[in-house]
Amino acid sequence: MQRQIQPEDVRMGMYVCGFGGSWFGHPFFRAKFVLKTQHDLERVQYSSVPYVVIDDELGVAPEPATVETPPPTPAVTPAVPAPQHQPGRSAPPLVR
Repeated sequence: MQRQIQPEDVRMGMYVCGFGGSWFGHPFFRAKFVLKTQHDLERVQYSSVPYVVIDDELGVAPEPATVETPPPTPAVTPAVPAPQHQPGRSAPPLVR
């Protein structure tokens, strides 16, 4: 499956399908290749392209994003309902 990733997220063994922006803006003659050398990896990571298109079916897939889990919300205890006046009974006296 093709997906766009940030240049700094590219890893060795990924199949590059293309680059964001103009083809003049990326450092390679071709735009479809497997990253095999450290030199090529660094050229992609330090390039000025806005994103890199990879195909994880033809190469290494990107690392899954680490999602921070928000802290659990405290449980809300329901308020105790006020006693209601029942017909046929007198209301309790007011305390002053």
